[in-house]
Amino acid sequence: METKKIFVLGNGFDLAHYLPTAYIHFMEAMQVVENSHTSSELGFDDLFKSRLDNEDWFLFRTKELYKTDDLILTAEIVDDLREKLKQNGWFQHFKHHLADVDTWIDFETEIENVLRDFSLVFNTAFDTGTVRQRYYNDEEKLAKLQVSKESEVLFNERFFQQFGIKSNKIFPLFFTFNLFRNGYVLREHDRWGDFIDYKILENENDYKNADVRYKHEFKNIIDSYYLKRIGNIFTSFYEDKIFKMLAKQLEEFSKIFELYISNLVNKLNPIKPFPSFEKINDNIELVFTFNYSDTFQRFYANNKNDISRHLHGSAGKRNIVFGISDLDESLKKYKIFDFVKTYQKIINNTDFQFLDEKALKIKKLYDVVTHNRLSASGIKYVQPFKYEIIIWGHSLDVSDKEYIQEIFSLRDKGREHETFLKVYYHQTPHSSLANLMNIMGKDIIQKWVKNKWLIFEETPDIYQIYQVHYEDKDA
Repeated sequence: METKKIFVLGNGFDLAHYLPTAYIHFMEAMQVVENSHTSSELGFDDLFKSRLDNEDWFLFRTKELYKTDDLILTAEIVDDLREKLKQNGWFQHFKHHLADVDTWIDFETEIENVLRDFSLVFNTAFDTGTVRQRYYNDEEKLAKLQVSKESEVLFNERFFQQFGIKSNKIFPLFFTFNLFRNGYVLREHDRWGDFIDYKILENENDYKNADVRYKHEFKNIIDSYYLKRIGNIFTSFYEDKIFKMLAKQLEEFSKIFELYISNLVNKLNPIKPFPSFEKINDNIELVFTFNYSDTFQRFYANNKNDISRHLHGSAGKRNIVFGISDLDESLKKYKIFDFVKTYQKIINNTDFQFLDEKALKIKKLYDVVTHNRLSASGIKYVQPFKYEIIIWGHSLDVSDKEYIQEIFSLRDKGREHETFLKVYYHQTPHSSLANLMNIMGKDIIQKWVKNKWLIFEETPDIYQIYQVHYEDKDA
């Protein structure tokens, strides 16, 4: 029986090769970019200076394996990234939640949390006095006109106080995503005390330190474009407009990550080629990867044919999928599918074929009853194949459950492919096993383990394989 050897790769595959693709690697490097000077180049050591100064063993090995000194982000790339980062609400939100978000799975969860928080606000109507539209003296009215356009209004903090402790998170979101801003006005006088003009400031510290007698601070200015109204009365938020803005900023955030992968991860070249070993050889039929990088193809492909299939898009093709697995029930009424991976896969035209006969180019058809190549009845049957599937570096989280279910369906009646699944785990198999049981149920997992169709094995130590290979070669 012909064997189809398949790799299914997650981010752990890149991390096993000491590529800085962890969530924290990306966020810390981008904060360095955000805080960099205009027209400055940044190298690998600049981007990860804090971790290298603290003797981060992971990045030390990165420097040992790769030509990190050759990696330079040009001033043009840095300036472009810096501008994008400063204007992106998702980056600004996540950089203040580094302690709460540890993995890319946590990152997806936090996206959904933010959407639910906005939904909570949208379900609450304004009460009298929520929005300040009128002012009670000419001075404040004049200052208001100086601070903002006539299409903007001031928002009362009292509205957010009704959410209790939750308001401590919700209220800052409006500033993070540039829905709210504050305005600062100084009333300037000459040395004799006569009024001259109003001076508008954008910086709060400049406002506080200004040595003038009359100051006016206008909190929570919002563009009325995001507000519903009846006549002159504002009634609620325009949730669809705000969600569209959040979706647009998430798309822009994905482009930032795309630039990170293209200009950093895919540009890290090994000092010496990674050696092939028993788990990686020429017998691989296809590689299905959830990563945006080209790591497998760059390091292990022995021919020019690309056997990698990017299930969530690739940075090289600029079509990456960056979102959540599905909408929470409370969010479905808004129809905000822009945030959902399946929607993005259709829009971005990523690979949908996974372990099916078309993807594997299986063309041998047989009659179900006689097993002849094709009987007069015309009933077609796909000849069973032996599948050896190796999952390397994937969390097996519920967010990708449809792919996991597809693997286990290979032994279903009507397909009955002889399938063997190997899961590489990092340090312990506990989380991988628990996630599989959560998706497939304990009975199916127990059956597969009992029949030795499913085994768990510790992830190959790429660094040790690399060292041993070149020690033997140099001996």
